[in-house]
Amino acid sequence: MSTKVLKRYFSNNLTIQEIFETFGRNVYQGLKGTLKDKPKVYNKRNFTNVFQYFNGPIEMEVKSMQPEDIRNLDHQWPDLMFISRDTYTNGQQYMEAFQNLQIVDNEKNRQAFYLQVDKILMRRLPLAAEGCVPPFFKHIFMHRQTGLNRVHMDIEPDVIESRLPGIGQSCECYNIWILLNKRGYGYNPCAFLYPAMIPDWREIEERRAVLQLRAPFTEEMQDPWIWWGEMNVGDMVVWKTRKGFHSGCTNDTFDREDRRYSMDFRRIYGPKGFGKKHAQLFSKLYHDHSFQHP
Repeated sequence: MSTKVLKRYFSNNLTIQEIFETFGRNVYQGLKGTLKDKPKVYNKRNFTNVFQYFNGPIEMEVKSMQPEDIRNLDHQWPDLMFISRDTYTNGQQYMEAFQNLQIVDNEKNRQAFYLQVDKILMRRLPLAAEGCVPPFFKHIFMHRQTGLNRVHMDIEPDVIESRLPGIGQSCECYNIWILLNKRGYGYNPCAFLYPAMIPDWREIEERRAVLQLRAPFTEEMQDPWIWWGEMNVGDMVVWKTRKGFHSGCTNDTFDREDRRYSMDFRRIYGPKGFGKKHAQLFSKLYHDHSFQHP
């Protein structure tokens, strides 16, 4: 590597491991004849991304976040959590269920996996005693390989708030996003709007366009976007579905392939007997397809 290239790498505050990873990938791409333009730096830190807002593209910075630095204003029903598999007390059982579901996606394996996920999450949700599948947007995306590169949320907050008794008080609906394969994560990483850095959520509501978000009202305003560059297979990001704006990212420091190997699904957490108590309501909503993601 030339002194000039090394200097550029060190100026990005990369670790020795990241420098060798970058060098190795660039040599490999060079041998394949796919290395075009200047060598890419594969970083795990801050970067800029062009976000596709409802009213057009806007470039913004994405901050790298450490799991322990996440802050939540609501401690009973946190808005956003990054949970490393290193912290799972049921880690072995979780990973077995995790692998089984990827091999055979059937209801039996889903329920076994949900059980392990619930054990992890209910330790972090003080008011939760059970989890269940929501009656709307009940899909689980297995081995999802395409990234949705626009700022969006998965379910309209009004749908959740008008149909789930006790939402935000005795129960809450969460998105659970899990990395399946380390290979490819840098292609299309997922960034999340960080609710704790938003002074007034009513301003976000004013900008909300159904499932999408309009850009900030002035060019000087920056939305607080974060990501986790150190995410490993089996780690999960969990966010309150009603506040969960997120987006896939592409950037010169990442490969341009639009792929990411992940799964995502939703769970409702609430008091013991919540699902049974509202079984009739859930059954009615379950067959109303107007609540599904377009």
